Amino acid sequence: MMECPVCSTVVDAALMVPGIHATLDLSPKPGDLSICVYCFAVAIFTDDGRLRIATPKECEEVPDSVLKLIGTLPTGRKPS
Repeated sequence: MMECPVCSTVVDAALMVPGIHATLDLSPKPGDLSICVYCFAVAIFTDDGRLRIATPKECEEVPDSVLKLIGTLPTGRKPS
């Protein structure tokens, strides 16, 4: 069972973001992004399938298309 590394909410669903996913396979891969729908924490899937808190640099690299879907991230970055 996967949990958000910030609020410990169980991660049990995925959303395909148009323009980001090339296939319908929603299985997480190392380096994939996860955003908690409860606390809006940005996390990254690791090689062992767990989630870790994203670095500030990784948060800055979140595509605007994703930001527009979720609104403002905890980092304060807003979609352009």
